[in-house]
Amino acid sequence: MNNPNIKVRFNTVIKEIKGGKKVSSVVLSDTVNGNVYEEQADAVFIFAGTVPQSSPACGGLNAELDESGYIITDQKMAANIPGLFAAGDIRSGAFRQVVTAAADGAMAAHSASVYIDGLNSGKVK
Repeated sequence: MNNPNIKVRFNTVIKEIKGGKKVSSVVLSDTVNGNVYEEQADAVFIFAGTVPQSSPACGGLNAELDESGYIITDQKMAANIPGLFAAGDIRSGAFRQVVTAAADGAMAAHSASVYIDGLNSGKVK
């Protein structure tokens, strides 16, 4: 936020990223006043926010959340609710990067598959 080379835009959505082989400009819309404007840019970094949207995943299941509202999981991405697995940005302690979210997703998918196989074999209730 204090870097003079970075412009942080709150309450803003990207309407279009323009350019050929590299970014040349972006068309932005202010969500408060509705103004649409274009700015020159060399790069675009999208930060989606810091408030986890865990309620759609947990939907009244009373999953254990950390103090910020992220789902607490074990190393297999399992939450405290049997059959609930979380990955990526919704998971407590996650490094919020695409590469780690993909790895979390692979682990969660594998763990969910093992869980389902256990259900089907009668080994998990």
